[in-house]
Amino acid sequence: MEKICIFCGRSLGRWERKSLYCGNGTQTVCKECYEKYSPMTNVERGLLAWETGRAESREELREFVEQAERTRDETRRSKKQDSRHH
Repeated sequence: MEKICIFCGRSLGRWERKSLYCGNGTQTVCKECYEKYSPMTNVERGLLAWETGRAESREELREFVEQAERTRDETRRSKKQDSRHH
């Protein structure tokens, strides 16, 4: 199966591939996207990888995304409650 960059969708030759940890797993990316997305957090890359629709191990990544969204929602709720008490 042909390897593509999960972010830009470009076909990658054997020597063009890089791996980048996104969410809860490693994804195949091109050199340009590696450089562009490396500064982001693992969570940000995981969510972005999911949104592209090209991520490898989609089922595992889906679980990660759902957990990240639950955590984000819980954090927002607790901040709202804290602000009400002040």
